[in-house]
Amino acid sequence: TAAAATAVAAADAGTGGPEAWEDDMQMRSVHGDTKATLAQDLRSYVDETPMLEQMMSDFMQSLLLNQPDDVYSAAAEFFGDIAPK
Repeated sequence: TAAAATAVAAADAGTGGPEAWEDDMQMRSVHGDTKATLAQDLRSYVDETPMLEQMMSDFMQSLLLNQPDDVYSAAAEFFGDIAPK
């Protein structure tokens, strides 16, 4: 959010770096709120997209069964095979 970005910029300018947010109570609060909102948004997306959970489950099962050395190539092949044409 814009408030979080402003708070991060202020923390960077006033306390010596991006990691300083951990020592700033207001920044910790903003971080917690942002994290909770993001988690809720992501959960909503997963809940509203039932095929996503099944697709990811199928992909993980494929990885575990085949145990490819190159996971990136296996992912490209797996998702390439199921992509709409």
